[in-house]
Amino acid sequence: MKRISRIQVGGLCLAIACFAQAASAQEERTKPPQDSLSALERATENAVSKQRFDLNYRFAQDTKLRWEIEHTRATKMHMVGEAQETSTRDRLITQWNFTAVESDGTFQFENMIESMMLWRKVGEDAPIMYDSTQPDKGVPPEFREMQVVVGKVISAIGADSSGKILERRSDYKKTKLGVGEILVPLPSEPVAVGQSWSVPDQFQATDEHGLVQTLSLRVLHRLEKVVDGKAYISIRTEMLTPVESEKVRSQSMQQMSSGYAVFDLARGQVIFKELNWNERVQGFEGNDSLLTYLAKRTERLLPETQSLTVKPAATSSHAVNVEIKPRDGGPILRK
Repeated sequence: MKRISRIQVGGLCLAIACFAQAASAQEERTKPPQDSLSALERATENAVSKQRFDLNYRFAQDTKLRWEIEHTRATKMHMVGEAQETSTRDRLITQWNFTAVESDGTFQFENMIESMMLWRKVGEDAPIMYDSTQPDKGVPPEFREMQVVVGKVISAIGADSSGKILERRSDYKKTKLGVGEILVPLPSEPVAVGQSWSVPDQFQATDEHGLVQTLSLRVLHRLEKVVDGKAYISIRTEMLTPVESEKVRSQSMQQMSSGYAVFDLARGQVIFKELNWNERVQGFEGNDSLLTYLAKRTERLLPETQSLTVKPAATSSHAVNVEIKPRDGGPILRK
């Protein structure tokens, strides 16, 4: 057997080293440079930020949309050493019946309430409840005025493709609860992520001297992001009129909401909306008075095959828990 000389061993080691170095160099050449990746990511982000989206309602005639609406509120009032807490929870199933859709994008629909569940608790009193799907249990006196609308059309709405209300017919008085219009206002022109639009509004309140003040508000909307064909729109009500009276401020608490809506670009419809309230006023009825208002409202488009049965309310004697997002913190946008 021939002996392998040191020169041969050295040559073999050198060849292996050269091969390894060449393989490493080839691997490095196949990897995209880090700078190129960063540039590609920046280009993609810039392209998305410059893209404009058409946010227009699109409906079909003779179709029906069903909504589940839940509104939870908790109010605490402290006056002269005494405190009282009121908690409410409402669940409604509503239906939109589209009676006309025109070629210019305008449409008409009827809004009706299919069913409702109402729950109230005041102070230490036992809670009261009404469920329209269980008529055999009767209607508490506190809910008789609301119960009469079940199964009836409460309003007929005409609007354009941006959600602007052109016509409203109703036999019932419209109450300003700070929840906005039945349709989320959309921009009339395509918008990019980060762009805003607003809708003016007004509200009347009475001060300590019995004088009625008209307050100017605006509801600010902003396209926050677009993910998987869904546009996330933040919503925030802003007070434009300076308010110095705490009594006036206490009456405007329900108007100061913030939240978000999700718009399905392919369907041309809002599929979800959430609003939150977190307000506190001190001195509205003397220096020792304190009023806090926490609330949350969600509106969810139901799938066509989903049952319309309303879930039962909590029967606990304790106040309803309300999950609140601080106004200053902005809406939490979910993917």
